[in-house]
Amino acid sequence: MVTANITENPAAGNTESRTADTRDSERASRRPETNTVSTANFRCKRGIALYKRYAEKIRRSAPHTYLVPSQSGKGIYLVYMKEGEECCSCPDYAKHHEKDEEGNETFFCKHYFAARLWKARSAECAACKGRYLTRHLKEAGEGHLTFYADDYLCGVCVPKHGLGEVA
Repeated sequence: MVTANITENPAAGNTESRTADTRDSERASRRPETNTVSTANFRCKRGIALYKRYAEKIRRSAPHTYLVPSQSGKGIYLVYMKEGEECCSCPDYAKHHEKDEEGNETFFCKHYFAARLWKARSAECAACKGRYLTRHLKEAGEGHLTFYADDYLCGVCVPKHGLGEVA
């Protein structure tokens, strides 16, 4: 163990003896901690940016499965979002994913967050069962004989069922 003498105030004759281990622990306590919350927050923000940029290109390909463009827009990643089985085909997920003691996923990439946001801002067409962003759907409204008031229809199905045009 290395010991160093440090003089804080030579005029007063105050000296403090600290070990190298003590100095290292003091330095570590001054460093900002990197934790999973800040990392998740960073990836969540990048996922929001990815969604904003490519929302029109994100697609549901099967139950719990979404196709999300890469940040560059040159590739597509497969995101599986069934609870307890979440995963993504991106390299970031392959490198960093881990599960806790209970088997729950502890890492989510930006593609997962983008797909999650897309799912939250989309709805199923009551006629064709396709999933579309809600801004591209029209609510059936009250008085329709086939659909309920809170059913949504896509741009293809709206004219087929006499609901006019999608805005």
